[in-house]
Amino acid sequence: MKYHKPHTSQKSPQLLQFSVVMMILLALLFAAFLSGCQPDQTPAPTDPELVPSDTPLIPTNTSVPPTEVIPTPTNTEVPPPPKPSASFVTANTVISVRSGPGLTYPVYKLMLEGQTANLVGVSPDGEWWALQVPGVPLELGWVYGVNVHVASSKEPQVI
Repeated sequence: MKYHKPHTSQKSPQLLQFSVVMMILLALLFAAFLSGCQPDQTPAPTDPELVPSDTPLIPTNTSVPPTEVIPTPTNTEVPPPPKPSASFVTANTVISVRSGPGLTYPVYKLMLEGQTANLVGVSPDGEWWALQVPGVPLELGWVYGVNVHVASSKEPQVI
């Protein structure tokens, strides 16, 4: 058997030099990286405004914007609730007081459970009750009859 000498490249010394240079560069980069990770040893600057001084402070004339004065209302009386007449309704729940006898009419306001109002009349079909409602046009509002208790000493007028 014949022995063959392994093939050697003539670039080996150049490869070795290149590897050494690369290792040195990597070591320098690593050292630079580590030096950036250390806390800053530079003392923080002091704020000259916070340094104690023996010089007295001279007050300055600073203008303060005027505050808005809200006038106190002179008429703070709450109008009393309507006095029940011989005929009135009491709301069984929170209900809508409408501008006419039906769901298509706009809501004027709400009537809370237990509130009362003077009865003015009833719709022709007997399902809607007309009430005296201060503060709305014609002082007249309508509620659905199922949602109220009616107390009347006489037959209500059909409106």
